[in-house]
Amino acid sequence: MTFMHKRFFLVLFFMTTLSAGPYELIHSPVISYSLQFPLYIEAIFSGDHQQIDKAVLLGRSEGSSMFREYPMIFDGVIWGCSVNEEDLTDKGFEYLIVFHLLSGGIVSFPELNPFTKPQDVIFRGLSENELPEEEISENQQAGTLESGVMILSPEPGAQISAKDIVITLSLFNAPDADLNTVKIFLDGRDLTSFAIITPEVITLTPLTGGLESGIHIVELQLSNHFGAAFKPLQWSFELVAQVRQSEDIFKASGRAALEYRNEMQKGVRNNLSRAKINFSGSAAVVDYGMNVNWVSNESAEFQPRNLYGVYINSEYVDLELGDIYPLFTRTALWGSRIRGVYTNIKVKYINLQFVKGQSLRKVYGDWAYQDSIQNWDIEKYVFARNVIGIKPSFGSSERLNIYVSFLQTRDDTSSIFPPSFIPDYDPLNHSYELKGIKPKDNLVAGFGHSLILDSRKFSWTTDFSISLSNSNIEDGFADTISFGETTFALSDLTGSAFSTSTIAPLFIINENMGIPIPMGIDENYNVQINLKELGAYPTLAYMSILQLDYYGHYINMNVKRVAPEYKALAHNGLMGDNKQTEISDRIRLLSNKMFLNLKYSTQRDNLIEGIKQYTTSGKTNSIGLNLMPGAGFPSMNINMRVFTRSNNASRVDTLVQQSSEVTSLNSLLYSYNDPRVNSQNSSQMINISQPARFFGMKNTINISYMLSKRQDLVPNRPPGYNDISMDMESLTLTAISHVKKNLIQTLSHNRTRNSTSSMQYNYNISTYKLDTRFFDNKVRNSLNLKYTRAFGMVNFSQYTARSDLSIILFGNNLQFSYLFNKIDQGKDVSNSFKFFTKYSYSF
Repeated sequence: MTFMHKRFFLVLFFMTTLSAGPYELIHSPVISYSLQFPLYIEAIFSGDHQQIDKAVLLGRSEGSSMFREYPMIFDGVIWGCSVNEEDLTDKGFEYLIVFHLLSGGIVSFPELNPFTKPQDVIFRGLSENELPEEEISENQQAGTLESGVMILSPEPGAQISAKDIVITLSLFNAPDADLNTVKIFLDGRDLTSFAIITPEVITLTPLTGGLESGIHIVELQLSNHFGAAFKPLQWSFELVAQVRQSEDIFKASGRAALEYRNEMQKGVRNNLSRAKINFSGSAAVVDYGMNVNWVSNESAEFQPRNLYGVYINSEYVDLELGDIYPLFTRTALWGSRIRGVYTNIKVKYINLQFVKGQSLRKVYGDWAYQDSIQNWDIEKYVFARNVIGIKPSFGSSERLNIYVSFLQTRDDTSSIFPPSFIPDYDPLNHSYELKGIKPKDNLVAGFGHSLILDSRKFSWTTDFSISLSNSNIEDGFADTISFGETTFALSDLTGSAFSTSTIAPLFIINENMGIPIPMGIDENYNVQINLKELGAYPTLAYMSILQLDYYGHYINMNVKRVAPEYKALAHNGLMGDNKQTEISDRIRLLSNKMFLNLKYSTQRDNLIEGIKQYTTSGKTNSIGLNLMPGAGFPSMNINMRVFTRSNNASRVDTLVQQSSEVTSLNSLLYSYNDPRVNSQNSSQMINISQPARFFGMKNTINISYMLSKRQDLVPNRPPGYNDISMDMESLTLTAISHVKKNLIQTLSHNRTRNSTSSMQYNYNISTYKLDTRFFDNKVRNSLNLKYTRAFGMVNFSQYTARSDLSIILFGNNLQFSYLFNKIDQGKDVSNSFKFFTKYSYSF
């Protein structure tokens, strides 16, 4: 019973408020981290979790070109994972979250351009209470004001050669700096006399003859015009000798992992074995790699679970084979799994992308024999679905790029042929009927552009697509097409010179085909076409995204419209009959110590009136504030969100029927259908984190508070209407303590109150976690104990114990995990356990 988890109602709230819109990830971005504490990242999926095929977090150290993949674990409500310490350096960290859906689509955070614009996480260093006492006093004497000076070169943690060393700092954001107080040190040596100091820039070109390869530290000291000292600015870089640069010609790294899971829930045992290999390397200007994922529950009754792929990327050609996830166009194929081949030929001003493969493999399903009529009924089958696409583009990929695209997706009608898989099928005496989905054909043509200027600070992309779809190609092509209820011969319009067989390899025409342009036909077969109104096209989809990164603002403006009959079978995650507009701004303030996130979005359906009875629209307003003032001060995250949803229904339908029970007074039964929608959903979330030192220990105290409310704003509901109003309030207190250098304990308590119009239920959850680390963090062990008490309309006690052990040695990583769970509902007591072990080798 996953609803027993403390955060079930948070998820329920978001799922109900977003039910009218597309799926999205609910995630509060991580803004900063310290090497002293583990980094754990969580996300909530707004749709049905059964639709998720795989959820991963891709993270990397700032400046690294490769992402490390972290599988996200689902605890029944929230997906989460911990980040490895080797990816958390003083250079900073960046990540993105990707959920792969069974339908073939993906949902990501950030939503737009996640691979090119991942979420940045700032390394905040050691907080004041984590420094030795002597360093604290020196820091206080030096000043605590932030100067606003920006490091231009070398970047913190960068690797550079001796000939490239130029230390440059910008004073653009430090107008109060007193240039007469500037002191600049390199490895403790005062080199101020060698620096060029102007009101805009400080430049130092040190003599490199005496510098050895390795880490070097730069420090800047200065004060303002009022004599107040700024906090010293200090960072490091690595000097790389010329002889070491040759090692960069060939690089290789990878990871191989074996894992085993054994779990028992309510007497049902489930075992799973998995093997994964991830390998990547480079030789000169060529990058290459391989990914393999093997699982023991691979079955022809489902879509592939064993996944594999190889890739080779060079300056002129990119090639991928196996299970690939091409980013073809946002409105046709965007991140869906294809088993096949993808290539991108890159000439200076002409690129050519090509993809071919299968998005679905055949699944035979179930069959039953009807002896009376000697017929086989086939159900739950899936046709093999083939995809082929081509996308030529013109221009510079770094600035202006214009493309056209063609993507064909067609079900293979011969893939489900009963004589080939039913052993008892007699072709001479038996017949068969496919009683499930019909084979389809789909052709999507599109064009678009991307314009990138000013070092990617200005980015504008558009995608336009129009689709041609056939809902049933079981009987092949024909000369007939349909307009509404009218079916007629196509040759009556085009003449005998045209034959549908001519274009059958490209698209199959018959009476099940949809018409892609706004047109109609009268009783005399006179065709009426309206090509002027863009909004009248029933199979048109477009998207336009504008991104601006100026003056501390990161602005996203997004418009997406998908017409009711638009189909892209290779991109099933695209919601039809929906228009969305969105504008958001992420504002950086106080030298990146404060982030203000603003977002406004709208959406509506029934884009071509007459298809649906009512038009439903929604609006979202949200504001978030992330505050990180610095050492010793509390960091704070505040998020507020209001989502309204309404339609244009105005009346209640009263249904009257004769009662089956005859009475002397009244034999009529009344029921009501109220289609009116007008609701408001609001949520406020506050998180405060305060470092502190007491009882001789370094501690971090976290306070999280969330309040959400859903209101039905429709007046005078009819009798018996199910009120959708709901309130939830949740408060969590957490204390993370460094008991010893290698011993961290976490105490947490959560109280959640939930109420609807008809019931109320409360949860109290207490958690204790102990993390121990030995041998320079090569051996890690954790114990997690949790007690849940629910009362009100839901009454139970839950006991959970989890133990994790990780051993890391010479690239080898061995993990063990055991989870025990007991639920006591009085008369009903159930136990379950999960065992997990994983071995991986990184090189």
